[in-house]
Amino acid sequence: MTRLIADVRYTGDPAPPLSLDILRPDPLPAAPMPLVMELHPGAWMFGGKHAERNKMLAEQGFATASVDYRPSTTAPFPAQIDDVRAAVHFLRAHAAEYHLDPDRFGIWGESSGGHLAALLGTAGERRSPCQPATAPLVQAVAAISAPVDLAVLNNEYVPPLLGGPLPGKRKLAVQASPLPYITGARGLPPFLIVHGSGDRQVPPEHADLLRTALEAAGAKVEYVILNAGHNLLGSEYAAQCQALLVEFFTACLQGRPQVCSQGAF
Repeated sequence: MTRLIADVRYTGDPAPPLSLDILRPDPLPAAPMPLVMELHPGAWMFGGKHAERNKMLAEQGFATASVDYRPSTTAPFPAQIDDVRAAVHFLRAHAAEYHLDPDRFGIWGESSGGHLAALLGTAGERRSPCQPATAPLVQAVAAISAPVDLAVLNNEYVPPLLGGPLPGKRKLAVQASPLPYITGARGLPPFLIVHGSGDRQVPPEHADLLRTALEAAGAKVEYVILNAGHNLLGSEYAAQCQALLVEFFTACLQGRPQVCSQGAF
């Protein structure tokens, strides 16, 4: 059984009120739970939080949070990652209230949500790759069909996110991309990367770039390429992706971090 706590407001002024949905086991376990946050897809401009996307995790003993963030039609980058960071800080501050273990936070997303999850995992609190490295904000990241280099992702959704055409926004495109933040100077959380070999919206080369950079920096990576297109959670591969998410976050957050750190997901 699970219980939904809907429309928990996590930020307001000076930004528009934003909320998240918490889906968690019912009854609660005795010990505080690991939390997995989810960031919705939608090209940074469509969609919204949907707690049911986390049902498979809540049924396996995780607290989950599906997070709304400002669309690019309302505010350009970095509004979206600022909102995600605000949600993390809110949930840490209210960990006791929601029976959460603040030392066991994970995050996942698909497509644009996967981009933001990967960016949080690599950048932490940094707004630019030139800033000093910071400690990770989460302990595990899963990125599904995620773009990771916005300077080369030439599609109709990147300019609205950046607030203008790419030629004039290349510096911001670099700041908005997970790749430049990956260094060996600090610990990086383990990553699960899932991508479709036939993805025409976000070419699978993005997954290859993310994997190569993370492994070069010493991070642990689980890498899965499926014979599919872009929208994996809306395809025949949905159950497989859900199983991968449960397995990955169980290994990393459910009291067995040594398993995840050894790369045995």
